[in-house]
Amino acid sequence: MNRNNRIVDKGIINPQVQQAMYMSPAYYYKRNIYLTPSGIMSDINLRTMVELMGADHILYAEDYPYEQPADFHDFLMHSSLTDEQKEFIAYKNVERIYKLQNNKH
Repeated sequence: MNRNNRIVDKGIINPQVQQAMYMSPAYYYKRNIYLTPSGIMSDINLRTMVELMGADHILYAEDYPYEQPADFHDFLMHSSLTDEQKEFIAYKNVERIYKLQNNKH
């Protein structure tokens, strides 16, 4: 995202495109892109994803059959993220995106 912001700031892209962009590329990424940490069981990588995009734009995903569902669940629950961030990644984001009824978990 930072690289894209620098490209826009330097005026390297088409002037018509730049004029049509009201906000930075990072703004559009954070509002329109969702990430999945599928197969990434590294605390530092997960924290970086949260720092860049926010826990509200990360969806729980596994890399089955290469990673087992229980392994990723255990990794997420024991990661250094806050309980609220874990809840967003585990189920709250999917409930919001798909407008699922909020059942007790």
